[in-house]
Amino acid sequence: MQWLRRAALGVSFFVFISHASALAQGTAGQVPWLPDAVTAGGTGFVEVELSADTVVPLPPDPGEAGKATLEGIDSDGDGLRDDVQRYIAFTFADSARVRAAAADYAKKVQETFFVGIDRAKAVNLASDINRSIECMNFVLGSDTYDALVSAQKAGQNLNAEVLNTAIRSRSYLAYDAQLAGGVYRSLPIAEWKKSCTFNPDVLPN
Repeated sequence: MQWLRRAALGVSFFVFISHASALAQGTAGQVPWLPDAVTAGGTGFVEVELSADTVVPLPPDPGEAGKATLEGIDSDGDGLRDDVQRYIAFTFADSARVRAAAADYAKKVQETFFVGIDRAKAVNLASDINRSIECMNFVLGSDTYDALVSAQKAGQNLNAEVLNTAIRSRSYLAYDAQLAGGVYRSLPIAEWKKSCTFNPDVLPN
């Protein structure tokens, strides 16, 4: 099981949703092989130590089999593909809050694959994705320009990991096309914490 992160602007603002450019900029990260991983209960999952005080169960790397279908492989049925879970866990090993926010965002991006030409569904999903971005902004912090740039780059790289095959990218672009001409309002910064689907205060870091 696993998780992730990202960021935006320091004011209340209106956003024209079009992620095609971010698609082109991101590059999928590589997850390291784990020679010392210990299989957990014969399930195929392994207990992975991300840091001195963080150990999480991760599914095995699905490899090329995880790219064979649009939906990919989700061994634990939590709505997040195994390869994305692993990417999030290793990329954001130092923060449970960021991993939680990133997982929520990635799950919503995966939902875009199945929108097709349903504009109403696309618009509703775009609103949900905006809330996920606001949550990531909150947990990452966006009080300086450098923090904002770093968070945006993290979001681009995450997008690239989620949209890591031609059919996934095409499905996302079909969703994105349904948003053409739309303007979607972001919540004020002071309310970004409320956009999280979890309570950041109960997580250790």
